[in-house]
Amino acid sequence: MMDEINNAVLEGFEEVWQRVRGQSPAPRRDDAQMLRRLIEQTAEAAAFEQSLARRCAGAARRLRALADETCARLRRLQAAYFLQTGDTLAPGRSCPVAGSVLGDLRRACLSAQERAACARDAAGCTRSEPLAALFADLAEEETMHSEALRALIAAALG
Repeated sequence: MMDEINNAVLEGFEEVWQRVRGQSPAPRRDDAQMLRRLIEQTAEAAAFEQSLARRCAGAARRLRALADETCARLRRLQAAYFLQTGDTLAPGRSCPVAGSVLGDLRRACLSAQERAACARDAAGCTRSEPLAALFADLAEEETMHSEALRALIAAALG
């Protein structure tokens, strides 16, 4: 996991270093906006999934693992944002009012699908190869995340 974080931090280092030396154009604002949007969505999802894990005794271990994976994606996005902008972004992790466990599993699943779609769109919009690779990886991971949540819903329904 530490290697994954280090790789995410080092991705794009050369591009940033070239900008520092004045050898390449500044990053497109769109990249920073896409990163900001994904960071905000992922931070909210992490808080929501952590809350859900505390409420769902039967699947708490699996939900905690999924929440930890979401937190890891959040750190990768934050590292990419820092490399693009030089600023840190740590949005508050507000957790909306919870409903039924099954309803909240559905909400988490749909949220992961939305984040996957946003990441796929971002991968197609950026001109930065490292960001395109990061966004494509995130899209795949979020798709797997939604499938894991879908399996939990199926198990809960019997």
